[in-house]
Amino acid sequence: PDLEGARRERVLDDLADEARELSLLTDELIDLVADRRSDDPPREVDLGALVVRAVERAARRSDHEYAVEAEPAVVVGQPAALLRAVANLLDNAAKFSPPGTRIEVRAFGGVIEVRDHGPGIGDADLPRVFDRFYRADAARSLPGSGLGLAIVARVAHDHGGAVRAANAPDGGAEISLALPTVGVGPSA
Repeated sequence: PDLEGARRERVLDDLADEARELSLLTDELIDLVADRRSDDPPREVDLGALVVRAVERAARRSDHEYAVEAEPAVVVGQPAALLRAVANLLDNAAKFSPPGTRIEVRAFGGVIEVRDHGPGIGDADLPRVFDRFYRADAARSLPGSGLGLAIVARVAHDHGGAVRAANAPDGGAEISLALPTVGVGPSA
């Protein structure tokens, strides 16, 4: 009640979005653990616009600066699942980046790259970061269940795509999600 009108409405809208996301995430976790697939019908999605939307939402609940470059690219997929995958990439980067640092996000030609400026990923952990419930020793004290990147990998697989994790040459981690495109520009 102490917030002024427009800001209060934005906060309430964010809370409603978060509640829907939490419900979807719960469903996804159950599906992931039970190895079930969503029956949400696929449709054309502008991946660039979806990434911008996900970054705007992440920025509202984070103290990180986000640098975004997003080009239009149309993929066929389940919008809620794709949005969850991008949100998980952003959440992962925020978790491992020192407060106030920049997270770089690029979306081009069906590829989404998210780069943080944290400690990077240990060589022994790189092959396992997309495994269900995997938590590197360095991450055990941080919040999380080890399912965020597993959900990203599952969404990629279900959409005919791929994931990749690497360390940036000058520090930090680079995680990418690549999906097949069906065009460029706004979705139908």
